[in-house]
Amino acid sequence: FYLSATHPYDSLIPTGATPASDHWLSTETLDVIHFGSGLSRVEKLEVLSAWPTARDNLRVCTNLALREGVSNCSRCSKCLRTLTMLKVTGKAALFPTFKQPFTLLHALRWLFFYNAEEPWVEETIQYAAARRKFQYIPLLLLILLVGKVRTFLMRLIPRRLFAKIKAWRYPPEKNPFLADVPPGQENSDDH
Repeated sequence: FYLSATHPYDSLIPTGATPASDHWLSTETLDVIHFGSGLSRVEKLEVLSAWPTARDNLRVCTNLALREGVSNCSRCSKCLRTLTMLKVTGKAALFPTFKQPFTLLHALRWLFFYNAEEPWVEETIQYAAARRKFQYIPLLLLILLVGKVRTFLMRLIPRRLFAKIKAWRYPPEKNPFLADVPPGQENSDDH
């Protein structure tokens, strides 16, 4: 069983899957292999761009309200992250499941979503620098700086107040993933 890596070896963060422990899920009849930690997310997208089936079917969007049919919405954080990385690789136009054209001005929307605890922007900066695509670095540095400030400010908000703001901004009754959660448990750590 191949388990696709979320993060490369040099950017591991505590998540549900890690190359340090996934192999412990193996049994006598099943090998669990954590695969892909040798590449960053932007490098994986570059590899996927050479595969027509992946280009024609890539879905990253989880925003049911914004996406259209089987296409990505191209506006949520996951879409913006992926599109920005594809733009830096020079392959964004090859992916028909995203709205085109995607410009650097569109990438600025990532400013409002980026969580500085995630390695995505730093990985993309390293990718751009290594491939001498310096025109993308100022934008990526701006996204990184705003993300760090935003993350710092969010940590200053008391946890209970943050939960109330989140419930007000994203009402649980409009979240299709919480349809089976009993009332009152929407903000518990179990969900």
